[in-house]
Amino acid sequence: MDHDSLRRAAIEKEVSRYLQSTLTLSLALKAASKFSQGAECREGKGSVLRTTWLKGTFNICYWVQVEGVDVQWVVRFPLLGKFTKSALLAKVNSEVATMKFLQQKTSVRVPRLIGFGLGDNDVEVPFIITENLRAMPLQFYWDIHGKKPENAERVLKSLAQQYLSLLSHPFDRIGSLRLTQDHSSWEIGSGPLSVDQFDMCHDGVAIQISPPMSLSLDYYRSQSQQWEKRMKEQRNSVYDEEDALQKYVTAEVFRRIVPFYIDAQFTRGPFFLCHLDLHGSNIFINQNHEVEAIVDWEFASILPIEVASAPPRCLANKMSSEDMKTGSTVYQTYTSRLEIFTKYVRASLRSTLFPILSPEAIQCIEDRLNGAIDQKYAFFAWAASDARQMFEIVWDHFALSTPLRLDSSETGPEFLRISARDEELFDTEQKVVDALIKRRSPLDVKAWVAERLNELEIYREEKKQAGLDKVIQKN
Repeated sequence: MDHDSLRRAAIEKEVSRYLQSTLTLSLALKAASKFSQGAECREGKGSVLRTTWLKGTFNICYWVQVEGVDVQWVVRFPLLGKFTKSALLAKVNSEVATMKFLQQKTSVRVPRLIGFGLGDNDVEVPFIITENLRAMPLQFYWDIHGKKPENAERVLKSLAQQYLSLLSHPFDRIGSLRLTQDHSSWEIGSGPLSVDQFDMCHDGVAIQISPPMSLSLDYYRSQSQQWEKRMKEQRNSVYDEEDALQKYVTAEVFRRIVPFYIDAQFTRGPFFLCHLDLHGSNIFINQNHEVEAIVDWEFASILPIEVASAPPRCLANKMSSEDMKTGSTVYQTYTSRLEIFTKYVRASLRSTLFPILSPEAIQCIEDRLNGAIDQKYAFFAWAASDARQMFEIVWDHFALSTPLRLDSSETGPEFLRISARDEELFDTEQKVVDALIKRRSPLDVKAWVAERLNELEIYREEKKQAGLDKVIQKN
C-alpha cells in the first residue's frame, strides 16, 4: 500500500528542523557527560559503518568516546516531530524497563545500558546510552558469511538460545513493560507498544496506548481494530471501490480465522516477551558466529504464546509476501534455516532447562515451529502482530484456504469452539467479500466506501497541487 507521501514529507521536514536545532552532537555529549564521572566526552565513530552519527526510522544515534573508556558509547535520541511527547516518553520508558528486565532476569544478549534520561531541565529530550557493539549486523552477515553451512549453523544455534531465553519467563498479562516509579524495577504498564502503531502514525493514524490485557482474544481483536483504524484515518488507504470493499472486510476475515490458529487452553496465558522489530539490522553477530547482542527493544511486548513462539523473521533478509511465495529462493532459504533453528529449540525444550513451562506449553511451542510454514502458524503470528501486513498476509495465505465461521459470534469464549456446520470455504476472493458484505448494513457499507473514495480524491488533488507548486517554485 502507498503511504501518504504528503504527510510523510511534512513530518520529515519537521524532523530535519529538530535535528538541526535540537538533536545535535553537543546534546549527545551533554547527555553522556551525566554518566562519565567527570571524564571528557568527545565525538566518536561507529565501528561498523564508521560514521559519527546515524538516523533511522524512529531514532538518531551519536557515537561518543569517553576519556579512559575503551568501548565507545552510543547516545540515542527519539526523533522529535513524529509523535506526541507522551508517546515518545512511553516508548523510551518501555525500552529502558525491557533492557533492565533482560539484563537482570534472562540470558538474552543486549548492549550494556550505561544510562538514560526521560527529559529534565538539564537534557529535555529523552535518551538512552548503551555500549557500542563491535559486531556485524545479521543482514550483512547472511550475505557475507551465511552461505557456509557451518557458519549458518552456529548463528542459528545462537539465535535459538536467545529465543528460548525469552520463552523461559512467562507473564500473566499482555502488554509492554515500564519502569516503576522509582526507576529501580519494571512492571507491565500498558497494552503493547508496537512498531506498526508508531509507523502508521506517519500516515495520520493516531497512537492510542491501551491498558494491559488478560485474554489473548482481546489482543487479536485489538490488532484487527488497529487495521480498521488505519483504513479510516489514513487518507489514501484504498485505491478504488473494489479495493475498498476488500479492505472493508479484511479485519473480519482475520477475526474469523482466529479459532483455527490459536490454542484455547492458553487464552489466559502464559504470555511471553518478544521483539516485534526483529529484522537483520537489529541483531549483531560476533567473530565466533554467535549473537553478540540484540538491539532496539523499544517495541518489545508481552504477547500470546502463538505470536511469541513464532520463528524470527530474520532467518532471511527479505520477508515480504511476494518474497515468501512457495518455491522462491527466499522461501527455500528460510525453510532450510528454520529446520536447523527448530532442531536446536526442540533439543532444549525437552531438556531439564524448562521446568517452568508446562508440558502442554512446550508441546504448543514445538507444534508452532514444526507447522510454522506448512500449517501457516508463522504467517498467522506475523499478521496478528503487525497490522501493516494484515491485508497482504490474510489474502495471500488465509482467505481462500481457511474456512470462515460465518454463523458464529466474533467475541467470547464460544467463538473458540469450532463447529463444522458454521464453516464455509470459498474459491475466489470476490465470494469472500460478497459473503461478508451481505451481512452488513448496505447503507453502512456504501457510506464507508464513499468516505474512503472521497478522502482519496482529496489526497490526489492535494498531491497534484503540491507538484504544481514545486514547479512554480523551481521556475
